[in-house]
Amino acid sequence: MMKGNRYICLGWLVCHEVCFAQLGIPQTATVRVRGLWAHHDLPDVLQGTEGREVATDSLKSDNVKMLRVWLRGPAIPQVIENPAVAANTGRQENVLAGVACRSDADCALAGRCDSTSGLCHCVPPFAGVGCAQLSLRPMRYPAAFSLRHDWTWGGSVIQGDGDGRYHMFVMHLANHCGIQCYQSNGQVLHVVTEPGAGPEGPYSLRALALGPRPGFWDGDTISEPHIQRHPDGTYLLFYMGLNDTHSAFNCTLGDTRCMGIGGKRMIGVAFSKSLDGPWERLDKAIVGPGPAGQCDDHDVSNPAVVIHSNGSVLIGYKGENHGRPGCIAFATAPTWRGPYTRPRPDLALSGLRACEDPYIWIDRKAIGSRLVYRMLTHSCIQPGLGGHFFSTDGLQWQEAYTNNITWAYNSNVALEGRGTLHLERRERPQVLLSSDGSLQCVFNSAQPCKGTWGDQCRSHTIAACVDPPIDGGVLLV
Repeated sequence: MMKGNRYICLGWLVCHEVCFAQLGIPQTATVRVRGLWAHHDLPDVLQGTEGREVATDSLKSDNVKMLRVWLRGPAIPQVIENPAVAANTGRQENVLAGVACRSDADCALAGRCDSTSGLCHCVPPFAGVGCAQLSLRPMRYPAAFSLRHDWTWGGSVIQGDGDGRYHMFVMHLANHCGIQCYQSNGQVLHVVTEPGAGPEGPYSLRALALGPRPGFWDGDTISEPHIQRHPDGTYLLFYMGLNDTHSAFNCTLGDTRCMGIGGKRMIGVAFSKSLDGPWERLDKAIVGPGPAGQCDDHDVSNPAVVIHSNGSVLIGYKGENHGRPGCIAFATAPTWRGPYTRPRPDLALSGLRACEDPYIWIDRKAIGSRLVYRMLTHSCIQPGLGGHFFSTDGLQWQEAYTNNITWAYNSNVALEGRGTLHLERRERPQVLLSSDGSLQCVFNSAQPCKGTWGDQCRSHTIAACVDPPIDGGVLLV
């Protein structure tokens, strides 16, 4: 390489999904190919290109699954990592962006902004431009928890108190129904690891934790469990419930009429001194539809709860309104029992980047002395993308920089020693925090292929835990 040339690492590109034009790289750019991998034989145009400099327009081929290239240019601008890398290992290297950080807020308060270079120096497990990405190591198991022939969704995990186990609460679709029946056939299972096993699992069935309560507001379905522990030691299991005055469907008989069921979803909470129960429930929901005209005035779901040291609560949730797009809205309460109020309904988030499935926690390693909340979401821009937001008060949120390229995670996941798995759906993020409050693992509902019922594409829970990221991505020669 000639002295004075400067190269920026573009990382591993999946050319048939995200090609150079989408990254803003001109076809006349010169790149040095550092590695190639294809499903089958390489096209003739790519034969012998490894280690050589070539034009980007010669590298566009549907047959090329991944290629590692370095872009040569006259300067080193800000960089952001490519979402279409081989997997969500946290080793996603960087692609050209052309923007620079100006303050630590541009680094999502998860890193320091170097005003000279315009680069963010991120605090693990955050990485990439704007520190928007999570550095996740290859998954140990294809599924942390799954049931043979049955669908599950939304596993929320907490470490046991002295029993050496991790405990997951996950929705189970009764009577062999698929995910389309979550408003009619949901119940919550309690599953656990073996003593001494890590949070990745595997998990096995322990008991039914919560089922529908006939005659109550949650008489038809229980779904979207979210486990937290109060400072006084009480375990709190938040969930979505619904009562539409009908019984569960039996999909063993091919009954799939549960698609499109109506009713008003609301949020409730169960409480117990033990993860094994018994679980008691309040008679009424703690959060219901908002005032007319608000983005949550039809129904609410997807609870995400932060319990502060003084016992006060911040809850984020998905709101829906038949007359306008849905949102992620926020409410507060002096205690977990309520009452819950919406202090700033005008600050609800809307749009495809924050369409549903929030998870909120306090980042105790955030930059500066301020209290920083973080939130992961399911982004509906395309399947499998995780949104990343941050806030200093829990009500006014800012998105970590993405530019439609960088995400907290994506639908490609690495398996430890077994290559890469592409998921059709990766949603409902739930976070496990370590004893010092650091992010330890992210759990997602996952589907390997398209489908809403049956055995082939049934959903399960995956676990991806943090990995020290590779620093940098800029090579000066």
